[in-house]
Amino acid sequence: MPRRRLLAPVAEFLRTEAAGGAALLVAAGVALVWANVWAASYRDIWQHRLVLGTGSLGRMEDLRHWVNDGLMSVFFFVVGLEIKRELVRGELRDRRAAALPAVAALGGMAGAAVVYLVVAGSSAPRGWAVPMATDIALALGVLALFGGHASSRVKLFLLALAIADDVATIIVLAFAYSATLHPKWLAGALLSLGVVVALNRVEASHPVVFVAPAVAAWWCTVHSGIPATVCGMVLALLVPAAPVRGRPLLERLETLLHPFSSFVVVPVFALANLGVEINRTSLSHTFRSSIGTGIVAARVVGKPAGVIAATAGAVALGLAPRPRGMDRAHLLAAGMLTGLGFTVPLVVADLAFTTGDQLAITKIALLAGSLFAGLVGAAMLRRLPSTPMRTVALVDDLMDRSRLQGALSAVEFVRAATECEGADIIVIDLARHVGDVAAVRAAAPAARIVGFGPHVDGEAAERARDSGADEVLARSRFFHDPAGALRT
Repeated sequence: MPRRRLLAPVAEFLRTEAAGGAALLVAAGVALVWANVWAASYRDIWQHRLVLGTGSLGRMEDLRHWVNDGLMSVFFFVVGLEIKRELVRGELRDRRAAALPAVAALGGMAGAAVVYLVVAGSSAPRGWAVPMATDIALALGVLALFGGHASSRVKLFLLALAIADDVATIIVLAFAYSATLHPKWLAGALLSLGVVVALNRVEASHPVVFVAPAVAAWWCTVHSGIPATVCGMVLALLVPAAPVRGRPLLERLETLLHPFSSFVVVPVFALANLGVEINRTSLSHTFRSSIGTGIVAARVVGKPAGVIAATAGAVALGLAPRPRGMDRAHLLAAGMLTGLGFTVPLVVADLAFTTGDQLAITKIALLAGSLFAGLVGAAMLRRLPSTPMRTVALVDDLMDRSRLQGALSAVEFVRAATECEGADIIVIDLARHVGDVAAVRAAAPAARIVGFGPHVDGEAAERARDSGADEVLARSRFFHDPAGALRT
């Protein structure tokens, strides 16, 4: 497996999530068309009863339930892998750097919950957690389409915020929405997790050996009364962050499962859950309902206001520095994008509400709130002033420096990888600094890295790509048009 996956997975994660947002939107559109044009077939398929297991160990649920409890456990497992990696060596490893997105996430969740309870607390208080979570795939998708002027720090801020969001949501699911607990099944889940821990102690390095205890833990959790998706997150947090016998288990699992989660699991979940009839009657019913108005208000007012207020307060109090390149206008746009979301909120809604009418209202309200937040957020992004891209060059040769200064409007020359932190574009002379590419990528995980070197040195070029370089060019080709080579 290339070292690039070990040292610079954030940039790949951002790209996959943004593309996954498009797949999610397509699936949502298909679900809506299917449910409104061929309503009977939609209901028949997703309400089809399916039995897993036999006898007392078996369980019968409809297909939609198995998607929500089964496939979405894979989604939360991937989210958990990302959380662990970020906590160990990513954006969240520095407590001070992690403080701002964590505070922002808590502020957004609190704002959404408070607004919902003010509007709908008297009639449906169990829905307080439904509008709290953000869909990072949708947020990054809008940012990719309309955020050309936003710096990479804004994207990382949103990513870290969404990660903190997911952690808090899992805690809420575990403690606020667990049903009657069944001690024997809960003990079975804990025993299975103990097997996973034991395999870690003996340094088992192949993912296949973990499949049986992981499936057993999930199956016991399904019967235990705790939401099965919680098991996915817990299993991910048990995956060793450090390489085991030289094999990077965490990164291998994330590389294998992240595309599957983004392009299969989440779209199938949307297909199974977002099919709701939309007509004048259902829209009127939704916006006359306290649940519907509460969810929309929480998404488009409570969530963004909470994020913005908490972020501004944390910066003002000196709890955390504001990310470079994220001024007030960027914060307002990022805050509005956190109102996007219906994947995790629907998981919560499935546990919070018990009637089909409540769930139908929730689906329409989440779609309406996400549409409004997305349109307003996109408009804000389009109006952002252009943020100067910070271009740095790890280049020692004086002649090369002179040529770069002549070709680029602004370039900052550095001598160490640590000085590249916060850069948007990084140029590296591979003849002298091929060994520094990995450290540069670790210092600037979202930056575009372009290396140049002798065209005959294929080994150095391959090493640079594996260590995190986005593009490697022959020296003559790079200096033919440096500005063009640096364009994304």
